[in-house]
Amino acid sequence: MPFMFLAVIDDTAKEEDFLSIYHKYKKMVFKIADSILENPSDSEEAAQETWFAISENMSSIEVDNEERTERYIRKAAESQCFIILRKNKKIPKTVEMSVLCSIPSDENIETDLEVEEEVGKVIKCITSMPKAYRDALTLFYLDKLSPTKIAKLLGEPISTVKSRLRRGNKILEKTIKEMKLDD
Repeated sequence: MPFMFLAVIDDTAKEEDFLSIYHKYKKMVFKIADSILENPSDSEEAAQETWFAISENMSSIEVDNEERTERYIRKAAESQCFIILRKNKKIPKTVEMSVLCSIPSDENIETDLEVEEEVGKVIKCITSMPKAYRDALTLFYLDKLSPTKIAKLLGEPISTVKSRLRRGNKILEKTIKEMKLDD
């Protein structure tokens, strides 16, 4: 299986390095994918995409530094899992307001437009936050992942994820209140 990835690598030394890390970390990559995706075929797809991405980026991997190499491979696997989660759930580009706020929507077109405008404001608030809060809130509200899954995906302790969600919600709440005062 690793031989199909070697076609992307043009340096013989890098090919040997790739084979070395492939054989060392292939089980870890699949375990990460399986723990996040909980579906064997999706896990296999994530593992394959991870190794393809790694083969394309062998120049950025420090094979001599085992700790960095493992961290790089772990992050690559988590990223591929996140991509597959998004693809499988067919997460829309916009989010229904009911997910983020408790503003009820009528059949009235005018009300729906107001709700859509509010959703845009909330999404704008989230995207303007620091990366740590933005990632946690996006995964929680938009992707509907549990704090446990978010922790696995980000490679962070669950207590850190919960803190970021709590603090991010406070920032979001404060920003929304300020926006309403400006209107």
